[in-house]
Amino acid sequence: MPRLTLPPQVIAEDQAALHQHRRLALLRRTLNDDSLPLRTQVAAALVLLYAQPVSRIVRLTLDDVIDLGATVTVRLGDPPSPLPEPVAASCGHTSSPAGTCPTPAAEAHSGSSPAASPDSR
Repeated sequence: MPRLTLPPQVIAEDQAALHQHRRLALLRRTLNDDSLPLRTQVAAALVLLYAQPVSRIVRLTLDDVIDLGATVTVRLGDPPSPLPEPVAASCGHTSSPAGTCPTPAAEAHSGSSPAASPDSR
């Protein structure tokens, strides 16, 4: 399975937190931008909604997305977090075929997370 290598994260201490209005505007723009690949839209939504680091998002698999019928959740912790409708639709709820959430690790191997393999620790 190919590994994704990310550059080291550089955090500037003087950066201000993203204000709620700006965060929601970025989320709206991301979800409505048809020029972005679907995987990028979903990853950006998870960053903007749940403040998940990219290193965590790239380890998600299809098994981490749970369609409960009325809601879709994603395993980011315990309990799984509900996805709002625009993001849930991208992950197989309502308008998309079931099981098509474009998680980065899902394309490499459904059901197996690189985080769970012994050589990735």
